[in-house]
Amino acid sequence: MKKYFEKFFQIGIIVDDVNAYVKRYEEDFGIGPWEILDFTPALMEGMTVNGEVKDLRMKIAFCRSFGAELELIQPVSESIYMDWLNQHGPGLHHLAFVLNDYE
Repeated sequence: MKKYFEKFFQIGIIVDDVNAYVKRYEEDFGIGPWEILDFTPALMEGMTVNGEVKDLRMKIAFCRSFGAELELIQPVSESIYMDWLNQHGPGLHHLAFVLNDYE
């Protein structure tokens, strides 16, 4: 059997307040340090939402721990992430894996 996945890479979690979640993960669970980035239209130029170019904004926090990466995503503008948050509330959004073959 062909092995498609080389390793587990990331857990992505949609949140409504990156700073509050980072504080909780650090203080309650000892998980950190975190790098928090503001993704602005300048960093994400030409991104589309439902086929239309939009000025996407989000705050993202990254923590490399346990041999993987935790990613907290706080949508600030209209996006698939904001849709997810509005429909489901904060929670697991995605798992990412490193693949052996991208074809």
